[in-house]
Amino acid sequence: MRNFQFLHPKNLILHRQTQFTMVIRQILCLTVLIFTACGERPTTLDPKTPSKFHEISMNCYVVGDFDPELLRQFAESWQAQHRAKIQVKTGPWDGKDGFALINPATLGQFVDQNCLIPVPGTLTGFSSNYRWDEILYSRQILRWNDQDFALPFSTRCLLMVYRKDAFSKENAVPETWEQLVSYLKNNSGKLAHLPVAWQQWLFYQIAADYDASAVTQIAPGATITDEFFAFHFDPKTTQNRLDRPAFAESVSVLQALYKNSAAENALLSQLKDKTATCALVTLKELGEIANDPELREAIGIIARPGAESTFSPQNQRLPVLTSKMNRLPYVGDGGVIAVVSKNCSHPEAAWDFLTSLTSPAESIQKLIANPRGGVGPTRAVHLDPRSRDAWLSYMLNSEQTEQLMRAVKDSYPAGVQNAKKVLRLPINDELGAILQQELQRAIKEQSPAPEAVKKISESWKQKMAPIPLPDRLLMLSKNLGL
Repeated sequence: MRNFQFLHPKNLILHRQTQFTMVIRQILCLTVLIFTACGERPTTLDPKTPSKFHEISMNCYVVGDFDPELLRQFAESWQAQHRAKIQVKTGPWDGKDGFALINPATLGQFVDQNCLIPVPGTLTGFSSNYRWDEILYSRQILRWNDQDFALPFSTRCLLMVYRKDAFSKENAVPETWEQLVSYLKNNSGKLAHLPVAWQQWLFYQIAADYDASAVTQIAPGATITDEFFAFHFDPKTTQNRLDRPAFAESVSVLQALYKNSAAENALLSQLKDKTATCALVTLKELGEIANDPELREAIGIIARPGAESTFSPQNQRLPVLTSKMNRLPYVGDGGVIAVVSKNCSHPEAAWDFLTSLTSPAESIQKLIANPRGGVGPTRAVHLDPRSRDAWLSYMLNSEQTEQLMRAVKDSYPAGVQNAKKVLRLPINDELGAILQQELQRAIKEQSPAPEAVKKISESWKQKMAPIPLPDRLLMLSKNLGL
């Protein structure tokens, strides 16, 4: 007979409480063990490898014509990616620190002072993704002493906008310098204000259109000499060419443009109130126009005017036969190129930052597609129809966007072999001061254009005379980028 032991009710309650407490303790112990095991188990995710530019610091100087605030925005993105720092500064640059955006006309001065390092071969090689071979005719302004020292960054692009309600089929928009001058002289309309600071730029651009026909294809076996690229000076005699008919024609056109342009610097209001019916503008100014909804709908866009004739080497006027007009790009006047100092603390990082803005795809997305910068084309791909999305950033309608792309392409056509380049001499400032003084006088007094350019030419000869002939020859060869 089995003996059964019965617990007192109080003891039964105590027994169950004890069992419950033990279960809770076991659960807590198991939980602690699990978390402890998880905490001690090594992770399978490797930590992110820091960029090779991690925590570096560099200075970038904006010396030329580019918005420093926009560059700071670009720098912030690169800094966040690499955990690095770029200090964007403005003002003078002595070439002895960091990297810089400079005026193309000053490249030779920095190279001759042994301040710059050449562009790495990894960018200029034929197999490089940077596609050096696709850079437009501005390639020569990136060279000095037969070496590439700069990357293309921005160019200044001249276009014409007009009020659509001021023109018709019977009263067509002027497309050549001759038509524009005739339109203004006949009191048919007025040109918007032209800045005085543009006088030298326009003088050279108009003269380039009259000086030589644009050559897009060189015959097989043809010999290309320095004269093919000559513009400001004859590279053989070292004499300036400013007394040639093309430059006199340019002064004559400038006199008409400035005489018949609005006096006040108020581009938007002049177009809105119809004080001006047309305007010569840069892409940056076009971006400002497009920001005004009312004005944006009122304008049309065409390429800058071209010349109906050119002058032969024997100074004979020749009609343009191959097309309606001749447009010969004048490049390097305005805009900036990018260079790196020999004393840059982190040159590899500097080139990396610059290529992140100027390589084919990035230059479309960051520079062309940014009206605030007003960057003109530096690569053939910028003129490609596949880059249309970038030009849509100007917030124009579909028809106007097509007009814009066609205007840029016509103003600066790809494939031109003899585009004229900005003057790049050590005495640029002295020559420019002479030119500016005489241009202002000729425009104000409406004096005969041939006399004006003859006076400029004689003054330039006097400035160049003290320089020995061998030095002049070398200087002018470097100037052409050959």
